[in-house]
Amino acid sequence: MVKALAQRVGIWHNDSKEGTLQVARRLISILEGAGARAVVADRLAAALGMGHLAGSFEGCAFLCVLGGDGTLLTAVDTALAYDIPLMGINMGRVGYLTEMPPSEMEQGVLRALRGEGFLDRRMLLEATTSNGQRALALNDVAFNRAERAAGVLPIEFSAGGQMVDRIAGDGLVVASATGSTAYSLSAGGPLVAPGLDCILLTPICAHTLHVRPMVVSAGETVTVRVLDEAENARVVADGCKPLTLPANDPVVTIRKARDSVAFLRLEARNFFDLMREKLIGWVHS
Repeated sequence: MVKALAQRVGIWHNDSKEGTLQVARRLISILEGAGARAVVADRLAAALGMGHLAGSFEGCAFLCVLGGDGTLLTAVDTALAYDIPLMGINMGRVGYLTEMPPSEMEQGVLRALRGEGFLDRRMLLEATTSNGQRALALNDVAFNRAERAAGVLPIEFSAGGQMVDRIAGDGLVVASATGSTAYSLSAGGPLVAPGLDCILLTPICAHTLHVRPMVVSAGETVTVRVLDEAENARVVADGCKPLTLPANDPVVTIRKARDSVAFLRLEARNFFDLMREKLIGWVHS
């Protein structure tokens, strides 16, 4: 449960989403009407013409994220840095990770300010290159062909020190259970209930008949080696944090991170209902 009568609430936004500034203004009005203070990043403060609201998220009770799942992913590192939970207000298409639509924002935010709700903690992946670059991922670490690279990308990957396979294709997705509904799913990976501590290994268009997605324990360390020139590969955590492979040793190690990220939930969410609503329903609407 978040602390009641919160005085500071952070706002994170995606400025490419239409209508975000209007929703941000309404959210600020809701917070101020409830006696709380909105805290926003410098860029949003400038866009709103409200420079007095710019400040640090230190001490905020939670961080409201205006956008879709991709926007939430960009807010993870900030939430971790200040040890605050995320509450997503869905302005995207699917919104699998978000908590509510803007139409329910007033009621939801007021409930959160009263201390209602609970924390839904999610496992993170930690990716480290052989030269020490590091990135955290809530959803996945994806290995793809670089933009100008032709042909297939040869990759070798292991788990727990034992080689799993050597493949050639479009790449590999190393995902968490949370990320099983994202890129891994599009590449043919399994759906996994978010409470499971595991790591998914999902090849992307592998040029072979035998390769299938695999699920390993979150206690295993996954090692991925690119068997081609390092510049022919692109490695990105959560679609927004690129890692540069060293030319002499193009290896990335992925393991369960010590940190976890928390989402502020107001209602218990049935994974299977949510799956049908978000991953099936929007296609036919």
